[in-house]
Amino acid sequence: MITEKVYNLTHSQKTLTTAFAAAPHSSPGELGKSLYIEHHHHHSAPNASGGVLSTVKGMLHGGNANELKRIIKDEYPSQEDLDRAAECGQFGSRPSDLFLKIYHDVLCTLDADPWACSVSPPLLGSRGVVNLSIISV
Repeated sequence: MITEKVYNLTHSQKTLTTAFAAAPHSSPGELGKSLYIEHHHHHSAPNASGGVLSTVKGMLHGGNANELKRIIKDEYPSQEDLDRAAECGQFGSRPSDLFLKIYHDVLCTLDADPWACSVSPPLLGSRGVVNLSIISV
């Protein structure tokens, strides 16, 4: 189930890029820690540093208990959950239900840590164009 907090994170205007543009002399690491500080105060240990290291530590020490219960019960997202997941992304058209099931599971990780996906939550379900010259040989 996608919580209201995750829904709000994906619809937020706060991204690391916009924070860095507003404060170009700050380090991206410090901006990343402070960007979702209110989320970490409610879910993390007092000495959590944020970022990839705390995400990996959190996953190794139990992760998101609600997600673990869902996996153990072998529950699948309902149609309402898939609709909510589709609302969290910025897709040109509605993706397939298979894609939305995967995307739903990815969004559920944001409940434990907004940096779990290593990208700002509003950009997680965005679309864009990558020039072939960048990825070609």
